[in-house]
Amino acid sequence: MLAGQGFQVTLASEKRSLEAALESNDIRLIVLDVMLPDGSGRDICRDMRAGNSHVPILLTALKENVDRSIGLEIGADDYLGKPFNPRGLGIASH
Repeated sequence: MLAGQGFQVTLASEKRSLEAALESNDIRLIVLDVMLPDGSGRDICRDMRAGNSHVPILLTALKENVDRSIGLEIGADDYLGKPFNPRGLGIASH
C-alpha cells in the first residue's frame, strides 16, 4: 500500500535486517512490529531513542490499552493495534 502511494519501501523482517537498512538507507519512517523473530520491537524502539534517533516510529502490536501506553512511553511516535486496516496508517501521497 505504501509503495502504491509513491513511497520507497524497505522491508526488514528481523532486527538485524532493520539495523542494516538503517545504515544503508535514508529511512524517514519505521513501522515496527513488537514481535520479531530475533528481538523485541519495544527494545529496538527504546534503544533507538536512547541513541538519539529521531526517525518517527509507528509501533504495531496488540490492541490492548496497556500495550499502547507502554509503546508510547518507550518512545514510539504512535501506536497502531492489530489487526488494522492499512488505511489506518493515515498517509497521503507525497
